[in-house]
Amino acid sequence: MPDLAHLRYIVEDSIGKHMYENAVFLADKLVTMSRGAPDDVYLLTQAFMFTRQHRRALHVLRQHRLATSSPRFTYLTAKCLAECQEWDECLATLDDTVLEHAAQEAVVAAAADAARAAQHTFEVGQDHPHRR
Repeated sequence: MPDLAHLRYIVEDSIGKHMYENAVFLADKLVTMSRGAPDDVYLLTQAFMFTRQHRRALHVLRQHRLATSSPRFTYLTAKCLAECQEWDECLATLDDTVLEHAAQEAVVAAAADAARAAQHTFEVGQDHPHRR
């Protein structure tokens, strides 16, 4: 029985050599063996995309609850929906994700600003002439 790393290599190699049906078959086995590891689900959905099996790719993404779990899965989900001409759902997927990522970026930016302000306060306190 091949190990998972070797099977992943074969799937990636099949995709690289445009052997998409082979990649679908092996990636399906890989997802089963790895119990739905996100990287393996990604490989399978990529293979489905290359074989124009967009609804199957959507099904797998939703089944494993990965449709909008990260930007790469959101992109695949939106691409599948667009290929299926599900325009409203495609836009909703992108809108929700864009808003979610914008909120996360705002929190990170606020934390970075607070850290810079604290560092500046510390540095000013170190250079104060009455503190020496």
